[in-house]
Amino acid sequence: MTDLIRALDGIDRGFPQVAPGDTVRVHVRIVEGNRERIQVFQGVVIRKRKGGQHENFTVRRTASHGIGVERTFLFRSPRIDKIEVLRHGKVRRAQLYYMRNLSGKASRLKERRRDIETDEGEPSAESLARGLTMSKPLIGITCGAITRNTGELCYGVMPAYTRSVALAGGLPLLIAPNVDNDVLRELYERVDAVLLTGGGDVDPELYGMTDDGLVTSINPDRDRSEIEITRWAAGDNKPLLGICRGVQVVNVALGGTLYRDIPSEYQTDFDHELSSKIARDHAAHDIQIDSGSKLADVLGLEKVHVNTLHHQALREVAPRLTITAHATDGIIEGVELPDSRFFVGVQWHPEEMTTYSEPMRRLFGAFVDAARY
Repeated sequence: MTDLIRALDGIDRGFPQVAPGDTVRVHVRIVEGNRERIQVFQGVVIRKRKGGQHENFTVRRTASHGIGVERTFLFRSPRIDKIEVLRHGKVRRAQLYYMRNLSGKASRLKERRRDIETDEGEPSAESLARGLTMSKPLIGITCGAITRNTGELCYGVMPAYTRSVALAGGLPLLIAPNVDNDVLRELYERVDAVLLTGGGDVDPELYGMTDDGLVTSINPDRDRSEIEITRWAAGDNKPLLGICRGVQVVNVALGGTLYRDIPSEYQTDFDHELSSKIARDHAAHDIQIDSGSKLADVLGLEKVHVNTLHHQALREVAPRLTITAHATDGIIEGVELPDSRFFVGVQWHPEEMTTYSEPMRRLFGAFVDAARY
């Protein structure tokens, strides 16, 4: 499909322009064996993202009970047969998408106003807003590779990731790395934000270095899928949180390099790899956070005590990223993409600390909140 989409690049497929607030009907080709049928999805456009051949729009269909169902469509997908704009609507973006006052399991709008002029039978702004606020954002969480005692390969995550996302009001969805790019792209489009988890080392060949016996647990499928997702998210302004290996993937994906092994390549007396020596949630050292960064704003602190479970670290930081935090020995502990909704990478494991740390809960809360609009 990727080749077919590229072939369509630059070709006007005759689709009408759509904008947030429009009521649309999308006709999609569905192939089942030797049969082909057309599936129709009708609803209100709640977001539109530009990005060249990845330009897409998301439609929400609101049922009578107020629960919303979302689907994202790629404009250049050959599966789209036709797009009909049934009605052009007027949307107050701040009213529908920017929901800051969130509590418990559901969020509520301060006011419910009829910001979409509707015809009889079409969803009102009130029902649309109700569907938006009742629906939790879907957070895609990348999986690590685990080899069982039998030698079988499995994919999964530590439970703290899903627990922390759920605690912040998100719906965790695991993304396995052993899928082709078309399936990966569909998964990426369906989630509202992406969490890159910790795990094995990134292949040093991806940042212009060699193994030299300094790296372990390389998984090519995971490297490929996470680098693709990172680049898509950076281009689409989709919220992303990279943790430990995740911040390293972000740096490599955008053109940076890594210290393959801190004890071998960085002069420090501090042990950053304590995963086999103390509890994972144990806060071991302080980090200093840049006062003007999103990270400082979210945590509400410029110095914080964190855990440390890594043997690699960022070396040359990608040009697009801004350094936001350092350990006392100079190791980079945080980066972010300026002017993004939420594109943050941290070297420690905040998910292991959300059971007792309010700043870490705020970090996950801000990440999930960014996925709501």
